[in-house]
Amino acid sequence: MAGGIQLRRRNRLAKGNPAAPPGMGGSPQLPMVPGNRISVNSHEFHIRSGWAGTVPTPASAGFKDFFSEPGHPGGSMRIPVAARVSAVVWLALGAIGGTAAAQQGSVTGKVTDGANGQPVAGARVQGITQQVYGVTNQQGQYTIRGVTPGAHTFRIFALGYGSQTRNVTVSGTAPTTVDWSLKAVPFQLEDIVTTETGQQATRELGNSVPKIDADQLVKTAPTTNLSQVLNGRIAGVDVLQSNGTSGTGARIRIRGISSVSLSNDPLLYIDGIRVAADAPAGVFVGGGTVSKLNDLNPEEIESIEVVKGPSAATLYGTQAANGVIRVTTKRGRAGAPLWNTWFEAGVLKDNTDFPANYFNKRVGANSDCFTWQEKTGVCQVEKRYVLDLLNDPKTTPFTTGFRSQGGVSLAGGSEAVRYYVSAETELEDGVLKLGDVEKAYLVAKRGLASADLLPRAQVRPNHFNKHNFRVNLNASPRSNIDLAFSSGFVVNNIRLPQTGDNFEGMITSAMTGSANPAVFDATGGYGFSRPANSVGEVSYRKNDHFTNSGTVNWRPVSWLSTRGTVGLDYLVYADEQDILNGQGCLTCGTENQGKRTLNRFNDTKYTVDLNATAQYRLTRRIGAKTSVGAQFNRDKLFGVLAQADILPPGIITLSAGAQKTLSEQTADVITLGTYAEEQVGLDDRLFLTGALRVDDNSAFGSASRSAYYPKVSGSWVAIESKEAGWLNSLRLRAAFGATGQSPRPLDALTYSVPVTAGVFGQPAVPGVTLGGLGDPKLKPEHSREIEAGFDAGFLGNRVNLELTLYDKKTKDALVNREQPYSLGGVAVRLENVGVVSNKGIEVSVNARVIESPSLTWDVQLEAAGNRNRLVSLAPGVPPIVGFGFKNIPGYPMFGLWWQGLTSFKDANGDGVIDPTEVVVTTDLVFHGSTVPTRTLAVNTSVSLFKNKLRIGGQLDYRGGYVSLNVNDLFQCAFQTNCRALHDPAATLEEQAKAVAGARAFGAYAENAEHIRLREASITYTASNRLAGLFRARSMNITLTGRNLLLKKFGFKSWDPENVTQSADAANYNFGQQAQPRYAIVRVNLGF
Repeated sequence: MAGGIQLRRRNRLAKGNPAAPPGMGGSPQLPMVPGNRISVNSHEFHIRSGWAGTVPTPASAGFKDFFSEPGHPGGSMRIPVAARVSAVVWLALGAIGGTAAAQQGSVTGKVTDGANGQPVAGARVQGITQQVYGVTNQQGQYTIRGVTPGAHTFRIFALGYGSQTRNVTVSGTAPTTVDWSLKAVPFQLEDIVTTETGQQATRELGNSVPKIDADQLVKTAPTTNLSQVLNGRIAGVDVLQSNGTSGTGARIRIRGISSVSLSNDPLLYIDGIRVAADAPAGVFVGGGTVSKLNDLNPEEIESIEVVKGPSAATLYGTQAANGVIRVTTKRGRAGAPLWNTWFEAGVLKDNTDFPANYFNKRVGANSDCFTWQEKTGVCQVEKRYVLDLLNDPKTTPFTTGFRSQGGVSLAGGSEAVRYYVSAETELEDGVLKLGDVEKAYLVAKRGLASADLLPRAQVRPNHFNKHNFRVNLNASPRSNIDLAFSSGFVVNNIRLPQTGDNFEGMITSAMTGSANPAVFDATGGYGFSRPANSVGEVSYRKNDHFTNSGTVNWRPVSWLSTRGTVGLDYLVYADEQDILNGQGCLTCGTENQGKRTLNRFNDTKYTVDLNATAQYRLTRRIGAKTSVGAQFNRDKLFGVLAQADILPPGIITLSAGAQKTLSEQTADVITLGTYAEEQVGLDDRLFLTGALRVDDNSAFGSASRSAYYPKVSGSWVAIESKEAGWLNSLRLRAAFGATGQSPRPLDALTYSVPVTAGVFGQPAVPGVTLGGLGDPKLKPEHSREIEAGFDAGFLGNRVNLELTLYDKKTKDALVNREQPYSLGGVAVRLENVGVVSNKGIEVSVNARVIESPSLTWDVQLEAAGNRNRLVSLAPGVPPIVGFGFKNIPGYPMFGLWWQGLTSFKDANGDGVIDPTEVVVTTDLVFHGSTVPTRTLAVNTSVSLFKNKLRIGGQLDYRGGYVSLNVNDLFQCAFQTNCRALHDPAATLEEQAKAVAGARAFGAYAENAEHIRLREASITYTASNRLAGLFRARSMNITLTGRNLLLKKFGFKSWDPENVTQSADAANYNFGQQAQPRYAIVRVNLGF
């Protein structure tokens, strides 16, 4: 048999297991006898004389000593590499056949609550000595098949219960019964998490992998999106909101900012495959972005695990330098069908007290007279006018928003096939509206009978509707094969208003207006474009997101587990912007003559992930696991961008435009990675792990096609489940790892771009020009990280403390380096010229403060500190400077740099600051980090009346950063309509900023430190009798409030969290609505 193994047997194999050769112990073995010949790829080998009985499999020690080539009796094998690989594969297949015929045992039993005897569903009974497991059904029963007869160790994990370990002798003739009685614990001290090599107990890991039980969280504190699920629940994970517009998303930053030029977003995995999660910019609406992360419905999520940095993300390879968020969706369990329904309704409101516009009419002239001018005798104030467009009920663009959400899920199945199916609809109207005065203006302008005839998209410009569907199937056709299929589909349509840094922004246009009554009739008091015109520009983000994955777990032999996952994440989204002729901004070019923009994108991500893990014992006390794997990822983005300007009246089509532009974009990146990992464990308490991943990536330079990422970690369970004393458990851990971030698809290439060329008087002809210089030596950004810490349980494990220190350094940071114009007009080229550092501490504390039958009080603290620095740039590379930032060695990335207000003093004692009484810098000065460097979240819950009533909340602190308050800067320095310039009662500091702002933007660099009551909830769990009135098996009702209180420590504008462009660079706060206050009622019913 070509390329195979031929066994010429001289006798039949005897039943049973012959004695193993000396030193082989109980290693898995392949029955053979001396004298047999094996042919592997034309190489013939003989089983060595002197051996009898069985031959060890490739995973066993001494494998090669069983064979000798003809003419080399007793010598070691001398086989080409290809032949060795073939031998290993075919002998493994032979072992499979031999093992399939061997007897297999099973373990079955029931898991109950030790206090009340009730069954515990969803508990996982995990094999320690063999890679097998079982999950309890609704009756608390489980079965584990395919267990090799003999001595085994099993450990059980269940949410809300302490883990336990049992030594069991499994019979090959009848099921072995192992029942478990679990003790409830306040907090999960040990759990199973998903790693790139498969599922592992946290005790084996040298790094921290925090986990969120999203299923329980959604039921007791309704979260409207995935960002809210993550916020404040994991130390070191920052959820940075950009504004309060419904449908927009947040930036997720894990352990700081690492890249100057590339994305700092983490990877998102859903059920084992990579999924689109970044936040691409759409059509211009003044700022903010739509996050694809929020396509996922929190109701579908079982758990979320966060792999924080390179020390833990090594085996995820290139693109994992910013961390990995792993989402596992819900699965069905064996048992009767379980129906769950939920209904949610709520309101949202913006309670901001916005600034008004001021105008001091001069005596004898229709011009402004500032307070300092009046004091110095330049002019006299005849009358002060105040126009409050944003707060006046007749003109305010704010109203009460509404949201609703409803869904249903069905889960169940048998031991052979299990299912989970769900569907949900979510609708939300944001808080922005067209004010009453502006409605009347449009009715008159368009000749309508009433405001009811105005298009709703213009009256309520902010809205989204999202529809989620999911089907998850699991099957176990054989005792050693598990199949999983996941399919999720999301339709999300978002209508985005004009906000932010925008002539047409609904807040900006009011703030930049004039209180001068002489111009009111012409402008309505608004600045660049009044809202009645701006709402004519209707903007949408529409997307269909289809995520599919399939996984096969196959355990061909007792010591070997294999896994294959394939998946496709397919996202189709379109950005649309439409303006009818005669509508839209009057001063924005040809916009008022009609416009249609339609940008369509296909974002496709392919994942193939293969893994094999061999688990075996080196000695009675030492166990080992060897894992090898390969991963293929392809990310492809294709877009067609089209715009038509100057349209006929009443028509919105691209073909009708008098002026048309069309372009397309393609980005295609392929990564192929392979890895190997070895783990050794002593007494199931001390674990050492080493690994190496090698990646090839199509975006790397031709001279740097491969990247190498090593990993080493250790974990020691020093104290385990000790009942007595104040210290009950202790685990020490440390890890080192590396991973990377690839360049963009074209960064390493020298390429041309098409242009249209022409000579005066002649038709245009196609041409090309240099698009990029490229760099064949371009490498990925290489991030290495060291982390160390401990997990400890105190006071009967009622207090759980986790502390982690980390040091992450990114070298070969990619930076746009300026090029000589003599090279052809390409201004910059991306090169590996920088080093970035992030160091920090993370602390997690879970404490059960009070525990009694009638009252339980739990507190969770998540605290983190991060020190970010750009360490160095290559010689000759100047600091990277942009709008309000300067990346310079020794300072935080994207820190705030502006000319500053050094001092001010009322020198003449007149109670007013004039321009001569302020001192400003002429050079840029550093004002601070633009992202929080200190965070603290306090999550607490109080359960009353035997858990019938639960009160919970989250208090969120963020500090150590600044924000540029452009809201006040723009009013005072450019529009000169702010209170500080017109009201003598303004403080001296406010006056100083106002007169200095035009020369020193940094005068408005303000402390963004704040505390926010992020959420508060009350949940009532109905009795079985009350639920029975609705024919339900369970029922609870939850009232939730979000963004209820805000305490600021120096920021003068309305929301210190706002970032207009939702980006790390050009970080400023201008014209965006605050995060609204939510009040939501939710009902959950189970049938």
